[in-house]
Amino acid sequence: MFARYQKELNIVKVKLKAINFYLEEDKDYKATFGNGTIWKIDVIGKWYDEYCYITIRNESFDESKTGKTGFPLWILMKIFGVNPAANRTIDDKLNFLIEYKDKIFDEKFQYKKIYEEIEESIKNKKE
Repeated sequence: MFARYQKELNIVKVKLKAINFYLEEDKDYKATFGNGTIWKIDVIGKWYDEYCYITIRNESFDESKTGKTGFPLWILMKIFGVNPAANRTIDDKLNFLIEYKDKIFDEKFQYKKIYEEIEESIKNKKE
């Protein structure tokens, strides 16, 4: 990742090592971490703002539903009843990920169903 994201990237490397995720790919605006399974954690630098956001993806999921970037961490925080606005630092976000790792990386977790429910509620609000 670009130099302006190196501080965050170094924090992510250390924190994710605790749950056996290691850097697999490092591009200008995106770093991908994996644990040797179908799970990936992407740290994406915003090109117009200087902050990083985190997404979780499962390579076996249908990308038409979860998108190529997977689930943003802030959505997972909401699903688990954690206020994403109160967790502003990269440390806070990674602490959430570490605390909820067993639930987040559970094959039985209903990502597709939850995503469809979110899509439906957004659609209903627009109508």
